[in-house]
Amino acid sequence: MNKGDNQVVEYIFADESIKKEWVKKSQWDKEVIQQHMHLKNGFSIVAKIGGDLVSMISVYWNKLEEPIPETLEGYIDIIEVVKEYRGRGIARVNLF
Repeated sequence: MNKGDNQVVEYIFADESIKKEWVKKSQWDKEVIQQHMHLKNGFSIVAKIGGDLVSMISVYWNKLEEPIPETLEGYIDIIEVVKEYRGRGIARVNLF
């Protein structure tokens, strides 16, 4: 978060109930969120401020082919911050 911004941000691994809640906040269509907010073939993390969902990052796993067996790569599929919270560094904290 930006210097001087004293709001506490809570980061939570998403589950189905959070996914349903995020659909209501997202700028994306429900179908896009259903397809790209990963829970089983990757993971999603949401940020909350004061109990409100404000950001989401979703990563999916990709299994590498031979000659690198048993190795997964993670790809960011979606990263989104609710419009009212953009420009505060929330996504930057999500990534690092």
